[in-house]
Amino acid sequence: MTAAPLRTLICEDEPLARESLVELVQGDARLELAGTAASGNETLAQIDLLQPTLVLLDIQMPGMSGIEALSLARHLPAVVFTTADPTHAAQAFDLGAFDYLLKPFGQARFAAAIERVVARMGPVTAPAPLKRLFVRHRDDIVPVRIAEVSRFEAQDDYVLVHAPGGPYWCSTPLSALEAKLDGERFVRVSRSHIVNLDRIERLFAHDARRLAIVMADGVEIIASRESSQRLRAAIT
Repeated sequence: MTAAPLRTLICEDEPLARESLVELVQGDARLELAGTAASGNETLAQIDLLQPTLVLLDIQMPGMSGIEALSLARHLPAVVFTTADPTHAAQAFDLGAFDYLLKPFGQARFAAAIERVVARMGPVTAPAPLKRLFVRHRDDIVPVRIAEVSRFEAQDDYVLVHAPGGPYWCSTPLSALEAKLDGERFVRVSRSHIVNLDRIERLFAHDARRLAIVMADGVEIIASRESSQRLRAAIT
């Protein structure tokens, strides 16, 4: 049986370095890109939100350092540091880092680090569905209970989280959120919407192949044809 790829979070504030890491991750069949973070605060939030198997972690980032973010996170992933700073290697390995990559590094050095991670990792089990989400609200990052979320709505590069006191902004892609949600409660009904089935007020036919969904807050969403078929199949 082929091992599942390691869900990998890239934490890097420099755009070019982040883009390079994305290319390295996407070019390695052993890895699956779970998301990216561009600051220490976002790193902390994304580690606990996405619960990645592996984090590629820079040290010097805005807000707080990568080491500080790692020490505050509740989720404990495997970590490979990717940094231009050689002075924190001992501290990194004390924190359980699998490797310490000094920039600039190439594909061969990166592949060797991933080989070290794969060799040391045991079987990877799927994490439990999210119970809370850390989101942006004004200048803060605040927790929102997933059960209280009515729907998730993609807006350009962000996701609007519709919940009491919101909406809130989230930088995690809608597809990444979908993978972490309880599929018995949350359903992707269109390219831009995931809805909480418990917050649906009613359904009606929009046209011959699509359903309209009226949420408890009165918002109307047109489901895709495929999603409409699944919803109809669930109606008893």
